[in-house]
Amino acid sequence: MAVPLKIAIDAQISRDSMGGVASVTMALIHALGQLRDGSEAYTIVVSSPEQLEWLNPILGPNQQSAVRPHSPSYRERVQRWVGGTTFSRLVRHTLRPLQSVVKYIQQPVDSRLWPEVPLSDGFYESLGCDVVHIPTKNFVLCALPTVYNPHDLQHLHYPQFFTPSVIAWRETIYPAGCHFANTVIVGSQWVKDDIVRRYRIDPDKIQVIPEGPPTGLQPEPSQDVLTATKEKYQLEQPFGLYPAITWPHKNHIPLLEASHIYATLATSLFVSYALAPVTKPSGCISRVALTNSSFRRR
Repeated sequence: MAVPLKIAIDAQISRDSMGGVASVTMALIHALGQLRDGSEAYTIVVSSPEQLEWLNPILGPNQQSAVRPHSPSYRERVQRWVGGTTFSRLVRHTLRPLQSVVKYIQQPVDSRLWPEVPLSDGFYESLGCDVVHIPTKNFVLCALPTVYNPHDLQHLHYPQFFTPSVIAWRETIYPAGCHFANTVIVGSQWVKDDIVRRYRIDPDKIQVIPEGPPTGLQPEPSQDVLTATKEKYQLEQPFGLYPAITWPHKNHIPLLEASHIYATLATSLFVSYALAPVTKPSGCISRVALTNSSFRRR
């Protein structure tokens, strides 16, 4: 009899930062939990009991959870050492008259600590799993075979949307994850070709697996919900709802323009945009005469 494959999925995501990666990760966990045609068992790694509370409802019978103890980052370890040694206390006491200047100098130095690839402290190896899947862009170098999902390299194509520290972190973690992982998963052939070209990764190592729809774990809206939504936003005719966050690279302006063109041809369609503004969404709206559309802040 074959031994069931045990897979750890690193799902350390924050509910407060529910973006595309978090939605895809939750959809993946939910879909794998519905499988009944295999003997695989999944251990879902979370970062806190609070995360476990809102993730538990989507876990399937073939899944269990494990809370990873907090491990201080490289920055935290350095700051703890700098702030706690006798030498550092002596320096601060001596330079107390120049405290404002010291603070001004110290902050840029601390903020420029170069990121490093995290090494496993033995937690992943202690789970009794055969492989670790990391679908959240983070990467941890451990002794187990690893599957890594970098999603995309948008920081190289749109560096203007990222801070230097974020670009430095991505350019440390992403190449390392792609090189050290046993398998790399991406959602499209374009992203695969991009990673091969940018990081010189063997194409045979990268698998193209389209990401499942995040709506897969959401129940079908009931008639009561639809009625309440129409009443809340005063929607009289058939409508389409587009929830999104207005990240600059998401090309919402062409989408709004296209929906306006369609609306002029099919006047019975009313499009409502529920966008959480990251940039200035009014700039998008001002470029499009949305006679058959509306813009609503989430």
